[in-house]
Amino acid sequence: MKKIPYLRIGTSYYKKVKAPTIAGLYNEILVSWRIETIRQDHGKDYLSKVPKYDGFTCIPNHIDFKQSYLTFYNTYYPLSKIPKEGDFSNSLHFIKHVFGKQFELGLDYIQLLFTKPIQTLPILCLVWTYYIRLDIKLRDLELHQLTLNYEKKKQELQSII
Repeated sequence: MKKIPYLRIGTSYYKKVKAPTIAGLYNEILVSWRIETIRQDHGKDYLSKVPKYDGFTCIPNHIDFKQSYLTFYNTYYPLSKIPKEGDFSNSLHFIKHVFGKQFELGLDYIQLLFTKPIQTLPILCLVWTYYIRLDIKLRDLELHQLTLNYEKKKQELQSII
């Protein structure tokens, strides 16, 4: 039996289509579709086979993904890559590079993102310490120049008096 690409959500009909991306990949999207067009293309009996939902919901779940909850269509799409056992030394190296001394915290954070996607987590702010040091050096240099300018102005004023 051929998979039916249409959905009825509430009183509207949609067709699941694969839209091309600039990267040469495809994203599955829902496009509004007229009931008359479905009838013309497939006949009136076809409409009784179209899955029906009361509305939309968005419930992310990477481990036990469900396309529908009760009578609602889940608009969340599962990840395209499924984790599997094997060597992940490159990924681990990258995580160490990004999180540095906070490596364990980084692993916990990534695990929570995957296993509990609805968990409220803090926003990460990754900072490159090179720029912080450079910024501090520039501030020190500016402060030093201000001090020199102050001393020069002070000497000029004293020579006038």
